[in-house]
Amino acid sequence: MKDPATIEKILDLHKTIIAEKDLLDHENYDSQIIILNYLDTDGKIHHRYYDVYCERDAVPESMIKSAQLACDPVIQEDNIFRNIKHDNIISSRLTGGYIDYLYNMETKEYETRDLSREEAQILEDAIRRDIAAGHFGMAITTADYNEYMETACRGNFELNYNITYQVNNGGENETRNDSTGTSINISTHCTETLDALKQIGVTDETHKILTRAEFQKLTKDEDMEPDYYYDDYYDSYVEYPEAVCYD
Repeated sequence: MKDPATIEKILDLHKTIIAEKDLLDHENYDSQIIILNYLDTDGKIHHRYYDVYCERDAVPESMIKSAQLACDPVIQEDNIFRNIKHDNIISSRLTGGYIDYLYNMETKEYETRDLSREEAQILEDAIRRDIAAGHFGMAITTADYNEYMETACRGNFELNYNITYQVNNGGENETRNDSTGTSINISTHCTETLDALKQIGVTDETHKILTRAEFQKLTKDEDMEPDYYYDDYYDSYVEYPEAVCYD
């Protein structure tokens, strides 16, 4: 993240968490995990991990600010398309993609659907509209487990790119080509993306993208394999400290 205004918002959130330490550092009703990563001038990464607790009728300012940041278009643009936004990338070209966990209501099985370049482009455009509208990030900002399950969609889809980039080899810049992808999780808040999926025929009366709550109901009704609660947004990018670091 290099946008000065967004960096200031992140620093302001960190200051707010520290200022609210006595309010946040205890178990109450609901909680939200906030992870802040900093890269210093020596190239070392510093992680700060906070489990923010709050009463449902008294949401702390830090949780409000974190929710705003999670939906911030600059942050989500950088998060979703980070693999094609590195400084050494000269150009990128969308080539296609795929969607997994597409549920077939007739066979009661999950399917994977490949995306043509044209279909992937329609989806990418829709994703960018959802980002600009602040739709991405809304599902993960809730501290309510049931609300999360009812809005977060199960599975993900991937957009694939060919990229051209530069590397320094012995003091000389070399141009190379490679491929990469970006994995995207959506929620029911991503209305532009969901409409685009219908437009290109990925979803219809038979093929559905289920929320986590819908899938859990299916596992109960159809005796399917249970869906263990797992938050894709907090994958193994950092090692979580055992204690909360208020510094």
